[in-house]
Amino acid sequence: MTDFDRAEKKIKAIRSLLERGATYRTISAFTAFIGGLLSLGGFATAFYAKHHRHSLSPSQFVIIWLVIMGLTALSSLIFLWRDAVNRGEPFFSAGDEMRHYQRHARAVYRRRADVFHSSPDPARD
Repeated sequence: MTDFDRAEKKIKAIRSLLERGATYRTISAFTAFIGGLLSLGGFATAFYAKHHRHSLSPSQFVIIWLVIMGLTALSSLIFLWRDAVNRGEPFFSAGDEMRHYQRHARAVYRRRADVFHSSPDPARD
């Protein structure tokens, strides 16, 4: 593989990441809208409980907001998946796989460095 081929491959990867970033910003607006609607629903539930039944316990309050957060995250994943299908691309790109590999490689390197560079003699530290 020549230097030109490597450079071209890197430029294509960068372009793909930039396009995905723009797409994600667009999709995150839809997710924010869904999250806002779900939050209003959570507020309505708490308001109804306070004025027509009894106040929510702290655990009920936390459960309601965790459900809202989970549904918002799920809507984000659905929007991202749908966009990937519409573009004919895999949900996880090669760039995602490369970042995962690099993260894993760094973690392994750190563990090995800790093992090999740690000294049993406290006086050396």
